[in-house]
Amino acid sequence: MPTPVFPDLPGIDWQTSFRPRFKTQIKTAASGQEFRAAVMANPLYNITLHAEFLSATSADRHWQTLLGFFNGRQGAFEAFNFWFDQDGAVIDQPLIVSADRRTAQLQRTLGVASEPVQNVKQIDALKLNGSAAPAWGVSETGLIAFNAPLPAGNLTWSGSYFYRCRFANDDAELDRLGANWWQCKKIELIGTLGRRI
Repeated sequence: MPTPVFPDLPGIDWQTSFRPRFKTQIKTAASGQEFRAAVMANPLYNITLHAEFLSATSADRHWQTLLGFFNGRQGAFEAFNFWFDQDGAVIDQPLIVSADRRTAQLQRTLGVASEPVQNVKQIDALKLNGSAAPAWGVSETGLIAFNAPLPAGNLTWSGSYFYRCRFANDDAELDRLGANWWQCKKIELIGTLGRRI
């Protein structure tokens, strides 16, 4: 069964909060020197959305769509895919090819930090030195496998991807504004570019 996708609702406004979160174990010696160990290689993201208006008319069932999606996931229980318009696509993103030149993990880079992309929405292009890459396939975890070892060169991909998310809480508060209008001040998600959340 395919992973459900968070609905595209016109009432979601631009005030999205996006907070990366790592986990570090810190031990402090009597001298004050710290010893730190990173527990997570890649962050989890706390994402907060705001639905300023949700129509509940028979023509536009946005309120029903959001509430039905939340109930269908049983609150925080079931994961789903979420496409974030500010960080959901790459163009000519460089990839690192394995030593045997047969595989490469899809990734995206922000500044100097790269993360593996495992929830592929669409691959528009896979290029080796600017031309279409030879025969390949992609796994559900974003691992590209080639039918034969790749010749030397630069491998890039263009395409889009999802965040794998779950609702942060088991409850949701939707407020009625008028006859057929509702709002949800906070839709809190916890997400990752990985497969598990």
